[in-house]
Amino acid sequence: MTSRLAGLTGATLETAPSVCQTCVWWQTRGNREPDKRRWMERAEDEWGAWGTIYRDDDGRVLGSMQYGPAHLFPRAADLPAGPPSEDAVLVTCAYLLSDSQPWIEQSLFLAAIGEARDKGARALEAFAYRYREGTTPAERFLVHRTV
Repeated sequence: MTSRLAGLTGATLETAPSVCQTCVWWQTRGNREPDKRRWMERAEDEWGAWGTIYRDDDGRVLGSMQYGPAHLFPRAADLPAGPPSEDAVLVTCAYLLSDSQPWIEQSLFLAAIGEARDKGARALEAFAYRYREGTTPAERFLVHRTV
């Protein structure tokens, strides 16, 4: 059996969920539109893979998570909760496809935690979206939401 987890990089981005392929919301501040390719090269030079993709046994992508050193995601500094800690790894997005099981989300978080620990991060931080009451965890990841 092959590994279900793969690093999210420029080389694997085309296999990520389609909403993730062109999104640059976290990589920019204000109206500036960054060159995603340049951002990916910088992120990979500094950190390596800037997230994780989860595949089933047939290689079909079931979900992905984007994360890395907080300074790679300038939009986070503009959010009301304040900027993340400088020594933190920031989880910016988690996206599951409709037929994904809840444990896939857990696997993606465990991968982020392990990578943050292995690279010496002191914390793992994330921003949250407030869903209406009664929304199940599985329903929360069926829609693409950013903050």
